[in-house]
Order: sequence, then structure tokens, then C-alpha cells
Amino acid sequence: MRLWIDLAVDADQRDAHDDLFSIAAAHPGVQIVGISVFGDSSTAPDCAQRALARCGIADVFVYAGTPDPRALETAEGLLSVGPLTNLAKLAKFGVDLPPLVVMEATFSADPAGAAVVLNVASDLLAVPVEVSRRSLVAAELLGLFALVGEKVVVGKRHLGVALNGHMMMEDTAGEGLVDHDVVVECDHEALAQRVESLMALHIEQ
Repeated sequence: MRLWIDLAVDADQRDAHDDLFSIAAAHPGVQIVGISVFGDSSTAPDCAQRALARCGIADVFVYAGTPDPRALETAEGLLSVGPLTNLAKLAKFGVDLPPLVVMEATFSADPAGAAVVLNVASDLLAVPVEVSRRSLVAAELLGLFALVGEKVVVGKRHLGVALNGHMMMEDTAGEGLVDHDVVVECDHEALAQRVESLMALHIEQ
């Protein structure tokens, strides 16, 4: 999978995404093709570039803010682990987003943006807070494995976003709710073992 990652980073999060980049680099089915960063445009891209370099990943372009839609055309999957502000801007302009995984835990940073993405995205998988809280690995790693379809069980739910950023999730249709895939369960122990093995592989490389 040619993967695009949309994330948030600032100067105080120097090591925040090292594990995510390392696991993506070691996973045989994943190739990072681009990154877009939400945060201080004067420092956030450099923080992301340094994290990539620490993980031995080169030749990946990092966008400050909303990425060029033409760059996203190369992506086969999109992992969002930050506020959905960047993706909401693209969606408002009619950009067809790649298959997308979003984390409910990030919705509160931009509830309006999250609502736009849920309403517009045609291929979206949401990771609820209750699932990520039970995870034995970082939430963003759970999101990565959900995107590639490993160790998770997916079901259909009707989703919406409350004003406080809480994800509304119902089994039946309702006003303002949109039908999407949701991670309903995860084999947390198997996922942790998979992450451990890929981290070891990355170190060997």
C-alpha cells in the first residue's frame, strides 16, 4: 500500500511519531509516499523530517498544512492521526480522498472538520476511542493496522460528530448520521506481538 499520513506535530513532540514511521518502514505491505502536517508551519515540517530521518526514511515530501491534491493521487491509503482540518479543506473543494482511516480521539481538535470528512469521504474507516483505549499499542499504530486490515474486526455503523467532538455511533440510520466502516474489535495481544516483530525487523534493517 502506498501510504499518505496526515498528522499533527510541533517542536515539543520531537519523538512523537518515530514508532509509526518505523513500523510503516518495516511493514512489507506499506510504502510511505507523503506526509502532511498540521501545526506551526515554521517548525512542524522540520520536526516530521527529522523523525523520518531517525527512522531511516528518505525521499518523502512533507507538506506544511493541506497537501496538493495531485500528490494524494499517488496514495492508495490515507492514515489521519491528527486533527482533520487538512482533509476537511480538501473535501470542501471536492477532492476525492483515498481510502481513509480516522481516529475518533482526534475529532475534538476540530469537530467541524471531522464532521465534513465523515459526510464527504466515500471510503472511511473510523477507530473509536473505546477500541484505542483497550489497545496495547499506541493509537496511531492501531490506525495503521486498521488501514492495512490486520488484527481488526470491522463493522458498519451510522456515524456523526457532536459539537464537542464526540463520535456518535448508531446501529440504525438517523438524522445527520452517515454510513461508514468502524473498527468494532481488535486482537490486541496479536497486534502488540506484530508491532514488536516489525520493530525488531526495523532495527535489524
